[in-house]
Amino acid sequence: MVIKKNDFEFTKIYELVSEPGEYDDFMRALLDKWGIADQQEEENVPEALDPHWGKASSLVDKVTPWRLETETELEKYLSSKLHMMLAVDIDGNIVAANAAARSLYDLTFQAHINDLPLSVADANKLADQVEDIVSGKNGRNHPNNISRFQNQQTKKPILFKFEEYDDTENDRKLTVLVSNEIYWPQHLGVILQDLFDLTHAEIDVIRLMMGGARVDDIAEKRSTSSATVRSQLKSIFAKTETPSQLECLRLVIGLALMHERDEGNLIAARIQAGTETTHYPRESQRQVLKLSNGRQIDYSVFGAKNGRKLKGSVLFFHDQAFGDTWFKEAVVAATRAGLQIIAPLRPGFGRTTIYDGPASDPLAFAPDVKELLDHLEVKKAAVMAVRSGLVHALAAADLMPDRFTKITAATPMLPVLCDGDLEGTNGYNLLIPKTRLHYPKALRFLCKAGFAFVSAKGPAAFAKAVVRDSPKDYEWVCRAENLPLIIAGLPVHREQGYLGNYGDIAYADDWTPLLTKSPIPVRMVIGEDDRNVQWAAARRWASELDHAELHVLPDSGHFTYHQHPGQFLDWLKEDLKID
Repeated sequence: MVIKKNDFEFTKIYELVSEPGEYDDFMRALLDKWGIADQQEEENVPEALDPHWGKASSLVDKVTPWRLETETELEKYLSSKLHMMLAVDIDGNIVAANAAARSLYDLTFQAHINDLPLSVADANKLADQVEDIVSGKNGRNHPNNISRFQNQQTKKPILFKFEEYDDTENDRKLTVLVSNEIYWPQHLGVILQDLFDLTHAEIDVIRLMMGGARVDDIAEKRSTSSATVRSQLKSIFAKTETPSQLECLRLVIGLALMHERDEGNLIAARIQAGTETTHYPRESQRQVLKLSNGRQIDYSVFGAKNGRKLKGSVLFFHDQAFGDTWFKEAVVAATRAGLQIIAPLRPGFGRTTIYDGPASDPLAFAPDVKELLDHLEVKKAAVMAVRSGLVHALAAADLMPDRFTKITAATPMLPVLCDGDLEGTNGYNLLIPKTRLHYPKALRFLCKAGFAFVSAKGPAAFAKAVVRDSPKDYEWVCRAENLPLIIAGLPVHREQGYLGNYGDIAYADDWTPLLTKSPIPVRMVIGEDDRNVQWAAARRWASELDHAELHVLPDSGHFTYHQHPGQFLDWLKEDLKID
């Protein structure tokens, strides 16, 4: 069945995971294997389950088409390098090129090596060498696999290194041409600015200088005078402690080659996320509290304090690393309302100690949160939770019922009691509750495989997922101030993210009692275009529980609490009885 909404199609693959078939066969085989691995130490479990990893990833592919690779393996290899690189078939067709090649040689779709700025003789020579390598007839009796050509536009030499490439995805042999020319990588400017406190203008001068431009050329391209460029160069040399243009270029090129594309972009995103002034908490607001039980908790406090009258506190439970982020507009509004936000990082995230037992167990974490509130002298608070943060909010309320007024849960992860509760959500989010329902013992494996798989896809796949599942979120996600934070969170998922999330979704056999017997009211809030939640479960719990209510916010998706900060603040003020 296909649901059409706002010109986007949401394919319901409910049948795949709810009916006997491939998914169930896979899970039964996994449980058989798990029976052997169950007796082993934790670090040996992945090895015992190794035959199932590939199938788990392909299963995720099937139920979530948007998580397929946004780049082929060939494209990923080419784009990871800073040198200009081309992949050429036996007929001389350029089947793939990285950004450096496309920019330097102005290549269009379906280009040929004849489109390169080479003489006819050089182009023929290059074609012959490519054909020899692809056909396996490379008889060059020379230890150096680099050939020299001339760029007919610049009259400068072009050096090409030849690499054999087996494109198994398309069952063909290719030659990869690696040029001596280096393209200015996107991350380099951010890293230079962080290391040497360079201005944007000075970085632009370095970029042009690295491309071979002289002072007069730089002045013309930047619409300024040569004297200004020389002044900027003098400042650059002083800040980088290099005595000349040559030494400066050596420094910059060496720095550029230290990181491949993905690593460099990630570092740049972390730098931007750490220095961005439009979001909270700031790094200076993140603190660590040593607990009486020997553990520690990483937390931040921001909002109303230090000069503005404090009227109330909000305990904020989030769903993932960097999920404690509030954007400037929301924090300004909260500060004006007299609200202080307290955001603890759960076990498995930041510097909060991981438990020896089940990771991020909300019932075990609640006493730590109580000690944090005691330390901050918070007697009463409203609670706001995002997604799986609801589990932690309910655990804290169960321990301290007199301390909280109400839980407001944005995009809540809810207990699923039957397959019917899964209706309305997307494919990826069906896998976890489906497994918890029918194959709970295999949930740890699926979570580890899933998070490892998802984290490898990068921001492009994430944005594509947003378009498919929550189109209202796309514009918000792609804003310059938001995307760096999302990118910066990716390594946390890859390195440790599953520890926290695994605890939220599988810490106990059943966390339904925490919701059904909650001593304080629960306000569930879902964006109308969000397909990351169990809609049927939300409607059922809202109808069955007197202390639960459901609100659907229009014109919003998964990031509803960022898209409607005013509405959430009004609710929090209402809960705390703030005028």
